[in-house]
Amino acid sequence: MIAGTAAEALELAASRSPDLVLLDLGLPDGSGLDVCRELRSRSTVPIIMVTARGEETDRIVGLEVGADDYVVKPFSAREVVARIRAVLRRTAAPAPTQLGDVVELGEVRVDRARRSALSEGRPLELSRKEFDLLQLLVDNAARS
Repeated sequence: MIAGTAAEALELAASRSPDLVLLDLGLPDGSGLDVCRELRSRSTVPIIMVTARGEETDRIVGLEVGADDYVVKPFSAREVVARIRAVLRRTAAPAPTQLGDVVELGEVRVDRARRSALSEGRPLELSRKEFDLLQLLVDNAARS
């Protein structure tokens, strides 16, 4: 999805939950810094700022208001794609949380004591081997 104004960007982000925001600071109806502040106040969506402002102070301000990365124009498309991939790698894999015998990894919840698992709140029907494999995967994710 593409937004041409600050207002449209905030509206789209609220209604569609984007995976990443590529944000130009020069918007016709406001500052990209304000959009970044607003998005960050209500979301952890990764934000990459794209701007012609390349001074150290500008980069620091952009990162301080909540951007995950900052790209200065002119840039190559390959660089932006690489930066998008890097930010998504850092932000897409949730860290497992462990509550006693229960381990959560993203939308998957594994209860070792009950030998049960949920995905997005729905029970998974797993054979013994499938459960053991899922538990092994979750344990490996927890160690890394």
